[in-house]
Amino acid sequence: MSKEIFPKIILFFLILGLILPLFSFGQEVGPIQPPETIEEAKQATEKGIRKAIDELPAIVKKIWREEVVPIWQKMWDYFKGTWLGYLKQKLSDFWYSSLKPEIQYLSQKFRELIGKEVEERKPIIEEEFQKEKEQMREEIPKVTQSLWERFKALLK
Repeated sequence: MSKEIFPKIILFFLILGLILPLFSFGQEVGPIQPPETIEEAKQATEKGIRKAIDELPAIVKKIWREEVVPIWQKMWDYFKGTWLGYLKQKLSDFWYSSLKPEIQYLSQKFRELIGKEVEERKPIIEEEFQKEKEQMREEIPKVTQSLWERFKALLK
């Protein structure tokens, strides 16, 4: 059965391949004529320029989105992957291994200076805290009373 169908299929495609190109001859496209006067040339040029100006933003936008952005995105992804995968770890290892003693020394000195300053100002801070606490104890009843009076005034 396949021996009978195979020649028919080949014959069908051969006929189709010979007939389909003939349909293109049925279309009438006039030949492009050069402009006869300078006015016609000027109008054709202006028409072409207007069309280019109208379509240029869309063309640039399409090129930007479909060609430029994907290339830059791939470059960024490659850089980011390389940085996160290899360079970041190597640089941090180098940074902390070579500067670790200096960082520890500076950190210790900083803690000593801040510790001394905190110890010197601790009594002053405690006094100020007590003053603020007393002041708030005096002011809170006044504020709550005035709020209550305002609320009663709204109800009247």
